[in-house]
Amino acid sequence: MTFKTTGVHPHERSRGIVPSKGDRSHAGGMSRPPNSRAFDELWGAGADGHARPGFEKLAAWLDDMPRSELARLQQSAEAAFRSLGITFAVYGDDQAAERIIPFDILPRIFSAREWEKLTAGLEQRVRAINAFIDDVYGARRILADGIVPNPQFCVAVAGAKPPYGIYAHICGIDLVRTGADQFYVLEDNARTPSGVSYMMENREAMLRLCPELFELFPVQPVDAYPELLRDMLYSVDRRAREERCSMTSSYTEETARILSTLIGFSTTFEDSNLDLVEWVREYLHSHGIKARLIYDADKRKANLFATIGPPSADGIILSGHTDVVPARTQDWSTDPFKASLIGDRIYGRGACDMKGFIASVLAHVPRWKDLPLQRPLHLAFTYDEEVGCFGVQRLLEELETTNFQAACCIVGEPTGMECVVAHKGRLCWTCTVRGKAVHSSQTPSGINAIEFAARLIVYIQKLAQQESATGLLDRGFDVPFSTMTTTMVNGGIAANTVPNHCSFSFDYRHLPSVDPSRIVAQATAFKDELVEEMQQVDPHGDIDLLNEVTSLSFTSAVEEPIAIILQNISASSRRRKVAFTSEAGYFERANIPTVVCGPGSIDQAHRVDEYIELSELDKCSSFLCGLMEWLCLQQD
Repeated sequence: MTFKTTGVHPHERSRGIVPSKGDRSHAGGMSRPPNSRAFDELWGAGADGHARPGFEKLAAWLDDMPRSELARLQQSAEAAFRSLGITFAVYGDDQAAERIIPFDILPRIFSAREWEKLTAGLEQRVRAINAFIDDVYGARRILADGIVPNPQFCVAVAGAKPPYGIYAHICGIDLVRTGADQFYVLEDNARTPSGVSYMMENREAMLRLCPELFELFPVQPVDAYPELLRDMLYSVDRRAREERCSMTSSYTEETARILSTLIGFSTTFEDSNLDLVEWVREYLHSHGIKARLIYDADKRKANLFATIGPPSADGIILSGHTDVVPARTQDWSTDPFKASLIGDRIYGRGACDMKGFIASVLAHVPRWKDLPLQRPLHLAFTYDEEVGCFGVQRLLEELETTNFQAACCIVGEPTGMECVVAHKGRLCWTCTVRGKAVHSSQTPSGINAIEFAARLIVYIQKLAQQESATGLLDRGFDVPFSTMTTTMVNGGIAANTVPNHCSFSFDYRHLPSVDPSRIVAQATAFKDELVEEMQQVDPHGDIDLLNEVTSLSFTSAVEEPIAIILQNISASSRRRKVAFTSEAGYFERANIPTVVCGPGSIDQAHRVDEYIELSELDKCSSFLCGLMEWLCLQQD
């Protein structure tokens, strides 16, 4: 989609903008249009002589510029256009020679807010143009209703349906601006317009002639238009789309670059993730995508949520957590928070779990935003997954207040790009034993906290053995039963002192079909027996059990056709079940059908010298391209 804005003819010297030849005075005082009723991008429509808010720097630049220099720059640009043959002919004017493209040395500047509003209106207009053409060549309701007269059109095309229902792929729309927020359409060019070349050549001329203006204003680039045009054409050609999806090296390159940046942010549970999500928000903003941050209670951490495409309830969520486990106690070969490309692997904390997935998603954003998506794509990047899935719970609470709905969520945990449809739940408990300290020579009068802790640990081990021997089984999991194990122990102050304190943690991972409260109740009952025994020595003896982490189990509710689509575009048609946990259970609890599918292997997660294979990023890119194709399909 291209467009031109039209006001007073840009070369009318009566405006005082382009001075007459030979005038060596400054432009200051002469740059204000004499007709105060006409709208001007720089000055507005008022008569107070002040530049519009945000454009003061341009007014100052104009005041400092000699009028003769403005004329020289204008003439230099026109001479260059003639020399390069950047001209056009006026249709129906037999006497007219080739004319150079319209060019004004004074740029028309739109603020980001103005551009955003204008873009939304133009996109809406292009959709309306396509709907109009579809009706004219289809049901012709607009003709039957007498809204427009019977137009001339190609009879042979009547009833034909182009791919994805798109007739006008490029629209050149000429606009007349009459006010700060008021535009009129002068003409819609729904053929293949050449006007976009004016925009690109004008930008090149301004870069050469007035580079200082690009230092004063953060101007959005236009040189990506050929790539955007190519992507648009690919998006409506299935064969080209398949070819493009097999050529993922450029995406992998960009993914690696973004991943390197993400690894550089230390986002362990001890750290804030705000620097990372702010960077992502700015990255999305640079591509015209709004993102909002949903903070925790202390505003030290935040989730990020963004939407690309139309507002509807049948979109896809791509979800990943931004936090990583600490690396300070591990002996890394490289700096864990500095990405290292060694061979065909990228090393760094979070490379596999799961910044690789987030980077791959972000690498595709510049393409997605310009595709004719028929369904929305949502990005959800969360905090504190590793310590209890706290971020995703906060995110879903917020989304619930907006009646948000989605057809599916893809959680990008490392699965080798195979679809995971179930995983175990997890409970992590901290047990604190408070005994009575005495000299080790007086052991009978003390309460040995370590020994009571050890007895509880042995009992937990017994419960784990019962689960493996007689508990429920699901052969779809690599570990087909629920597991319970002690993971950390701390206690004692000296070799000659009966310890009055001991703490330990144990981890319980249960099958989705198992009720975790049953085994927790058994452990709690045994704990109460131990406390009764301790208090026979001293009433202050006690044992506390604190649930530190709860991660919901997960069984996917994704149904056809989405389940079939995801299987077809993933690395394997196999539907796996895994022992590790993710945020998937929380999305399912919020009635959002979910699968887990992402690049890398869980074997590399949390380990020293964590890495991800470039081939895994390639597979992820191919998956996302396939997903993009489905999002562009017309809905039934």
